[in-house]
Amino acid sequence: MKNKICENTYEHEYWNLNKYVLGIDEAGRGPLAGPLVVAGVVFEIGYENPAIYDSKSLSEKKREELFDIIQEDALDFEIKIVTEEEIDKYNIYRADQRAMTEIANDLACDFVITDAMPLAIDKEMVSLVKGDQKSISVAAGSILAKVTRDRIMKYYDEIYPVYGFAKNKGYPTKQHLEAIETYGITPIHRKSFGPVAFHQEIILKIWGIRIIFANSYSIGVFIFMTIREKICDYAIYYQGNWSKIAHAISTDEHVPHFKCDHFITFYDAEYPEAFRNLRFPPWVIFYEGDISLLKKECISIVGSRNASEYGINCTKEIVRRLSDRYVIVSGLAKGIDAVAHKTALENSRSTIAVIGSGLKTHYPKCNEYLYQKIAENGLIISEYPDLVGVKKEHFPWRNRLIAALGERVFVTEATCKSGTMLTVNEAITLGKDVYVVPYPLKTVNDSGCNLLLSQGAFLLYDWRQLNYL
Repeated sequence: MKNKICENTYEHEYWNLNKYVLGIDEAGRGPLAGPLVVAGVVFEIGYENPAIYDSKSLSEKKREELFDIIQEDALDFEIKIVTEEEIDKYNIYRADQRAMTEIANDLACDFVITDAMPLAIDKEMVSLVKGDQKSISVAAGSILAKVTRDRIMKYYDEIYPVYGFAKNKGYPTKQHLEAIETYGITPIHRKSFGPVAFHQEIILKIWGIRIIFANSYSIGVFIFMTIREKICDYAIYYQGNWSKIAHAISTDEHVPHFKCDHFITFYDAEYPEAFRNLRFPPWVIFYEGDISLLKKECISIVGSRNASEYGINCTKEIVRRLSDRYVIVSGLAKGIDAVAHKTALENSRSTIAVIGSGLKTHYPKCNEYLYQKIAENGLIISEYPDLVGVKKEHFPWRNRLIAALGERVFVTEATCKSGTMLTVNEAITLGKDVYVVPYPLKTVNDSGCNLLLSQGAFLLYDWRQLNYL
């Protein structure tokens, strides 16, 4: 922790210019229930407290201690509670952005630092990736926000004890999801979030059946399997379209039954927890290969389709150094993705390919040989049924799954406007660490990497860094 605290000095550059800095962060973007809490803190220029750091890395006891200290020491602070209704009205990203903008306008300061959230304000600002680990002001905001939200969720736990809010804080844990399935949703659940929207409709339809057959294990399993297969039928009928599947579930639509062997749904034990944290978790995952790989620790590697020799070599080195500890995840595209998968296989390591088409649509054709190799020795997944073709709009949806699976995301080559940047944005939203390979200033085609570094991504400057990840 000591080394991390030494990095928590981002605002010193602005303090040296005699500028007052406001740091803003939030708690509660990912949960299915409870409010979002956003907090901003302005300290005196030159303020120091080595204990103030990213709230997620601190014990509950330490956060509670610092909660009072920060409020006493701050020149000014503000805490905003964003209700479930506001989240459902604006979506979580916009609701967060609105609250941060209000705080930035309310508090007197010369410079604003947010934790990876751009704001349209009339003040100098920076949207800093992992800001709560780099700025003491943002870290202080994260502590105020988290302590406030944790206290709220403990209060709700007393009102709705079966959901385990005191422990899970509204996140989609197994206990929480099972409670929703059994008891339905509460007034504090976010109805626009996929799992809640799904349960809100479907549980009412099957509740009576579950009561009737509550004492019959075999029939209970039959009912569960019927629902599971029905969701798969919707996915195939609507070619993986998330919104159409959700509507079909909510209206209990009748569609033809399709035979399908290799798939998992939101309800299956094999379904990865990483996907449950998404705002729109895939209803169904179709797969070829070893589905158990979804339960192992992964890293995601993304980059340009038109890869340079430098980008290719960096990708190979990262995979060689990390694939003994992590499953390598990428998108099976031309260029960096293909290099990541191929290097993992060449070193007899595991790899997961997340694709944006059906499993029978092999795209691009230059990676045809990789499909067979990964299916035999790794895992290929898609939320699109087998025969769905290549569509441009599928790839941003695929990218969210790549970002979700990796404990960290590595970018080895990128332009400023590319699918790689979409993956990075999703990773940031999910709170993932993003590591980036630097490029010489003149390499315009690879300037996306340097842009990410300027915005606060972690610089990969020494291969020995990988030994500690």
